[in-house]
Amino acid sequence: GEFTERFGLHAKRLNEQVTIAIRGMESADFTDPGLGLIKRVVLEKVNRALGKPLVREAVFSEFAFIER
Repeated sequence: GEFTERFGLHAKRLNEQVTIAIRGMESADFTDPGLGLIKRVVLEKVNRALGKPLVREAVFSEFAFIER
């Protein structure tokens, strides 16, 4: 309930914050098999954008990294 409400109100901000965080990562951060740092940063940004720690874990079901 509360997550759905806050997500609806802040969806654009969430998207923006996650995009900024991912773009600021180093290429080495994407080579970690568990993506630990990326998950922690995304989790922090999402909870900050929601204004409350409602999300406990970030999960990537599919991930591809192509370096240019």
